[in-house]
Amino acid sequence: MKSRILMCITAMALFAALAIPPRLAAQRQTYTVLHSFAGPPTDGSNPFDFGSLVRDSAGNLYGTAFAGGASNNGVVFKLDDHTRKQTVLHSFTGSPTDGAAPAAGLIRDKAGNLYGTTTSGGTTGYGVVFKVDPSGMETVLYSFTGGADGANPQAGLARDSAGNLYGTTSSGGTSGNGVVFTLDPTGKETVIYSFTGGADGALPYARLVRDLAGNLYGTTISGGTTGNGVVFKLDPTGNETVLYSFTGGTDGRAPVAGLVRDPAGNLYGTTTIGGDLSAFGGLGCGVVFKLDSTGKETVLYSFTGGADGCQPFAGLVRDAAGNLYGATESGGNSNSGVVFKLDITGKETVLHTFTGPDGLQVDAGLVRDAKGNLYGTTVGGGASGYGVVFKLTPCDEDRANPEGCGDRVESTAVAFIRTPQVPLGKTAVTSAPTATLSPTSLTFSTQAIGTTSVAKSVTLKNTGTTSLTINSIAITGTNAGDFAQTHTCGISLAAGASCSISVTFKPTSSGTRTAALSITDNAAGSPQKVALSGIGVNGGTLTGSCIVPVGNQCAGGKPLFGCPTGQPVITPGFVGCGFGPLHHDVPVDTSRRCRIPNLSLSGYCIRTVP
Repeated sequence: MKSRILMCITAMALFAALAIPPRLAAQRQTYTVLHSFAGPPTDGSNPFDFGSLVRDSAGNLYGTAFAGGASNNGVVFKLDDHTRKQTVLHSFTGSPTDGAAPAAGLIRDKAGNLYGTTTSGGTTGYGVVFKVDPSGMETVLYSFTGGADGANPQAGLARDSAGNLYGTTSSGGTSGNGVVFTLDPTGKETVIYSFTGGADGALPYARLVRDLAGNLYGTTISGGTTGNGVVFKLDPTGNETVLYSFTGGTDGRAPVAGLVRDPAGNLYGTTTIGGDLSAFGGLGCGVVFKLDSTGKETVLYSFTGGADGCQPFAGLVRDAAGNLYGATESGGNSNSGVVFKLDITGKETVLHTFTGPDGLQVDAGLVRDAKGNLYGTTVGGGASGYGVVFKLTPCDEDRANPEGCGDRVESTAVAFIRTPQVPLGKTAVTSAPTATLSPTSLTFSTQAIGTTSVAKSVTLKNTGTTSLTINSIAITGTNAGDFAQTHTCGISLAAGASCSISVTFKPTSSGTRTAALSITDNAAGSPQKVALSGIGVNGGTLTGSCIVPVGNQCAGGKPLFGCPTGQPVITPGFVGCGFGPLHHDVPVDTSRRCRIPNLSLSGYCIRTVP
């Protein structure tokens, strides 16, 4: 009898524990938008970091945004942990006295000084290394000349105990394929290694990792024995060792992000393409890999391009248990990227799937605090389409139902909102229209000023139970005049019915252009919005047909950049583009004919630069 009573009490206690929504909700993961960038002139836009945020002991976050600010040349920002107030610490002004377009994250010293790089600006336009002190005062520590010293740094920095900084440039050097450099506290730059573009690698985009012996580890997006990128090591004397050369097959191809190193000396990283070559038009969606101390590579996970994500441009963060956390630029249910976890067995769990309003396209790595919260940025999406800073609190996987972890239980609000409970035997009845938009954001490829893009479609569906009354469908926002819409929706939609809205992009000026498609109606949440963005460029002339490139050089010796997504930049006096939705222009002699990337890494088109 006692045993039966004990069993009943245990069962009742278990039932009661499972029936308490507040406790269960507290264990489930929560996604929170901490800041939605508003764009120029008062805020940054498009945090396009080949790095990650940096977090101080008080929990404040620091980072960069590629554009925005008073001169639309990017900013350094701080996000207060308690108030969630964002402060622009420095707004870049560009050449000749300041940097422009920071594409990397920051590092922070004990005094609170921040250090970083910009891809352009400076005395000759090839980028700078800068310092921002706690008061927000910026100092340009070094301005690249574009010659043997390097050009266009895409990566963040590493710092030793003596205050020396270490970094990479994506171009420049003796062969134009990038360098590894060090900058001492007096501002003297020394090139540690200059890539040749051969078996040693070419075009380093990633932040370096430094071990206690002073060895540096990094990646290049191309070069190597098959031209698909390498993992390299540099000893303190500048001798390079290629630890692994990617073949471009199932082992991965074109690593953009840096590495993470465990106590045993194993290196972990991602490649943007390669892996499962049945995905992404035969290019593959990238892999997560491990490289042991003998140089043996193991593919821990190969992305399929479905709900699991595609193209991990961001690096990884590793916890004490050996779990890896990262993000992808695309893939997921909305093709806007995901945040994922990879356990030590290679099992991937999608922690969050981006939809647009909550952010889209993660190019920056994550940062993880002592409680396991993850912080990051997105290139686009958010309230204004300029990207967001987010926090993700993963669920407690030690509870009885770890399968409950994932997007099914996430919240995109600041706090959990409990769903009202319906008594047993009753059915909840609602009588209202519900407006659903798909997709929730549109990103147009680069478009010549004054020309009209191919139309993109948005579907408006009434998923409610009564008729949806449509009051207006319009383009609103900062650059509303650059976008146009037509639709088949009429003035109402019956329950379950849908209609199509066609949107085109015709830029009136160069640079990033943003607006929103706004639908005003009688449904909750009106007006519903679709974030619109595109890049306007000055026209150029494409001549010839696509060819397979030989090497990674233009006719004049300037390096090329792979472009697996989006259109090539076509700007007078410039050629080339960088990874992701924001393109990095590389100055060239205007008399040269250069190969520029087409839609994949496998072919190039010839363009005469006007």
